[in-house]
Amino acid sequence: GYLAGGVMPVAKHFPGHGDTATDSHVGLPVVDRPRASFDRVELPPFKAAIAAGVPMVMPAHVVAPALGAADVPVTFSRPVLEGLLRGELGFKGVIVSDSLDMGAVAKSTDVAEASVLSFLAGCDFLLTGKTDYRRTYAYFLEAVRSGRVPRERLTAAVTRILELKARFPAAPPTVDASRGP
Repeated sequence: GYLAGGVMPVAKHFPGHGDTATDSHVGLPVVDRPRASFDRVELPPFKAAIAAGVPMVMPAHVVAPALGAADVPVTFSRPVLEGLLRGELGFKGVIVSDSLDMGAVAKSTDVAEASVLSFLAGCDFLLTGKTDYRRTYAYFLEAVRSGRVPRERLTAAVTRILELKARFPAAPPTVDASRGP
């Protein structure tokens, strides 16, 4: 329905966030389930959303050992984002991070470094919350200039974002005068 109405939906929080005892706004949750449980319970809604053409997926700030993210949040896990989400599930759209200043991330690294780590893992579009944007931008730019962030990776992310923008062109706001104030 959203897609038919021209709305850009986001499937979240990949690969599932429901069975945790910690709120990722304040700490780093662990989803300690076997891979078979993910395949049976958590992943089917994402598979359906991808099959329906969802243009964006947001990973969860959770640790998921069974998926290859045993020591880092899924947001920083290339095996989960590029291997599982893009590889196994075939997602071709934009991966958008959740806010990188949430407790699940901020307790272990600052937002500037989190932006680089999540981008290298596969996030194309980074949400930074309430942070020092200039410092984060300068830090990320230096990571590109130094080669830590490969230009090919940057090009791939920008291409996906531009394709998304073309798919959902911004329409100017309209006013229906017949509806009154």
